[in-house]
Amino acid sequence: MARRRIAFCQERDLPIDFVSTHTYPTDFAYGANGEAVHITWYADATFDDLTLLRELVRTSAYPDAEIHITEWSTSPTFHAFTMPAGLGDRLLLATPDGVVTRDSRTSAVSAVFVNYPEDMARKGVGSASSYPAARALAEVGPARRIRHVIGGLEPGATFLVEIVDWEHGNPAEAWHRLGAPLNLSRAESEHLSRVADALLRFTLTVPDDGVLELDVELAPWAVMSLRQSRPSAGR
Repeated sequence: MARRRIAFCQERDLPIDFVSTHTYPTDFAYGANGEAVHITWYADATFDDLTLLRELVRTSAYPDAEIHITEWSTSPTFHAFTMPAGLGDRLLLATPDGVVTRDSRTSAVSAVFVNYPEDMARKGVGSASSYPAARALAEVGPARRIRHVIGGLEPGATFLVEIVDWEHGNPAEAWHRLGAPLNLSRAESEHLSRVADALLRFTLTVPDDGVLELDVELAPWAVMSLRQSRPSAGR
């Protein structure tokens, strides 16, 4: 679809400021006979799809067009997409569970780490017909310990850590604990909004030796971001 839209605009000399895309790890497609077919993508499908889209845009007549992810299904998904937006443009470290980057303009260091449970063996999540059925995924594990040492930092600099997991930023579970009301009251709606933004947040301060030691245990399905929140007082 993106290739056809880009070609349509190019043929008519129309400008493109951005290309909009949606990411759905599960979906229902309808064949010519009208029957629905359940589709589940593999674990790395989002990365592969966005990499392909970026390459399509880069080699098109609109290489500077932005890519906007404009639809998602849950608050945790929103946070999971927001966290990479804070990464820098220089890759310092890439591991199977995350990346560490630096911003070439500000020199600020940032990172994102995830725990896609080993028990999933890179399989897709799939879908469920009810929230109680989907809750079974909470039992998938194990937890993952994230340990990294980042040197060459300014002593006194602080880093904000944010984590979205089962207990933090999960309004679906909060809704379930309310009794799964179909029609929310104003108070319930406000409560769920607060829950959605209530990530686990804490700060880390770089010691005098300029070396930040990161040692965090991530629960299954958790996503964590680390970003420099302020330079030291002397900079």
